[in-house]
Amino acid sequence: MYFTYDKYLEASDFSEFKKSQSSLKSLENFIAESLKIHVDYQIAVHNKEKPSYSENVLTKIKKLDQLILHITIPSASQRNCANELDLNQIDIES
Repeated sequence: MYFTYDKYLEASDFSEFKKSQSSLKSLENFIAESLKIHVDYQIAVHNKEKPSYSENVLTKIKKLDQLILHITIPSASQRNCANELDLNQIDIES
């Protein structure tokens, strides 16, 4: 999995991204909430509650999309094509 994320990180201009405090804060909140969801799931597994990963993690993470839906991540190429996508036309619920 590392190589997949590394590919995306190399395509972004993180130094420019850090200049956008609102985008950075949104990403921090998304990561913190995602981690909390995963920790809650792992606690339930440890307590032998047999939680559903799909329901207890994936469904909750999808609801967090609203936290990062409108952030802008500058690309290293300066083309910023991904930021031009109209996400309102994409079904993020599926």
